[in-house]
Parts: sequence; C-alpha cells; structure tokens
Amino acid sequence: MPGAIMATGSGRGGCSTCSIGWACAPPRCSTPTSSIAARGSPRRAATAATKIAAHGGTNATAQGSLAHPSETQMIADVTERLATLGVRPTGWLGPWVSESDTTPDLLAENGYRYVLDWAHDDQPTRLATSHGGLLSIPYSQEINDLPAIIARKQEATTFAAMIRDGVEQLLSECDRRPLVLGIALHPYIMGQAHRVPALARVLTELRAANDPRIWWTTAGDIAAHVEANGLAA
Repeated sequence: MPGAIMATGSGRGGCSTCSIGWACAPPRCSTPTSSIAARGSPRRAATAATKIAAHGGTNATAQGSLAHPSETQMIADVTERLATLGVRPTGWLGPWVSESDTTPDLLAENGYRYVLDWAHDDQPTRLATSHGGLLSIPYSQEINDLPAIIARKQEATTFAAMIRDGVEQLLSECDRRPLVLGIALHPYIMGQAHRVPALARVLTELRAANDPRIWWTTAGDIAAHVEANGLAA
C-alpha cells in the first residue's frame, strides 16, 4: 500500500550526524536512521547496525571531486572501518551529498543496496550500475536544516512550516505511489535550544495525528520494503 514517507532526526547534542526516517504505509514506527562518517565515529554505532548509513571518511572534501583511485579507496576504507565496529552499512550518503560518474558502480561493488545522494524525485527509484541495481532513497535538499538555516537564513518556525506543508502535499498524492519525505537534521543546528520547540511541536503534532498512511521508519527498512514489494520507480 503506498503512502507518504516522513523523516525525523536525532535529539540535541552528540556528534554531527544526519538523521533520516520516513513514512510509507503500513503504519509502523521505528527509530531514525543515522548517517555517520567512519573517522572518529562512536563505538555505540555498533548497537544500531541496521540503522546506520555510511557518510564517508570526512565531510571536508566533496566525494565527486576525488580521483577514481582515491574514491575507490575511500569507500572501501569507510566500509571496513564501520565493519570493525560490528556495522557493515548497506546505505551511503556521500560527503557534501556529492558523487562522481562512477560512485553508484563503486557502491554496488562494495555491497551497498541504497544511496541517499539523489534529490531528483519524491519516490524511491532504481539506478542501474555495472554491479547490479542500486536504490535511490530520497534525501531532502530543501527540508534540510543546513541549507535552510545556514545558507538561506531561515529559522525554526519556517522550517517547521515546511515540514507541515510537505507532509500535507505528499499525503494528497500518496494514493498513486509511495512517497518519501526526508527531514535532514544536524544537532549543532536544529539542536540549538531556541530551535528545538518549533521542531518538537510539528513532530509531536504529526505523530499524534496517527495517520495510517504514514510509516515512521528508517532508510534501511524503506529500502528493504521497496525491494521486497517491487515499489521502485
């Protein structure tokens, strides 16, 4: 059954991570997904292996700017670093949300099932690679606190309204296809005390509505659900 997909993020404090969730009926709840960089990642990540998406070794360099040998080595190193923590990720979000022409091929070659770099659609889509299929799970470049608040100088009340309006619109369309609404949060931005209340209000409001068309879950579970039910566009 198609539905609207929603995202929620991590709480205040902690390291800089992007937390993603979403919704797609049936109505089930799950904890958010965290995207983490391998270098300096906390060992507690091992307790949430199924909730982790890799996010490169450093966010100081855009992945798409790397030469092919460097990108190949970086993906392999990050994957193995996380594996030593008991986490072998199946999802990837590139540093700077950036890719080279061969990134999808390299990810599929390293065993990744889905990627979060693409913002071309509100529904999961399948990418063809030289090593088989790879799912694109939508990751928002609009409902994302970094560009919204840091680049566009918006504030928490506007960000909360964007979430509310996005949910309303996608729910009006979700009877035709499964849709995704990712909410990208960084604790050092949205976790600031003066921003927390607006975010908490809108998320509490949406959860309290208990809309059966919304599934609060993780990017990894979405990828598994899409694959199992042939829902990718």
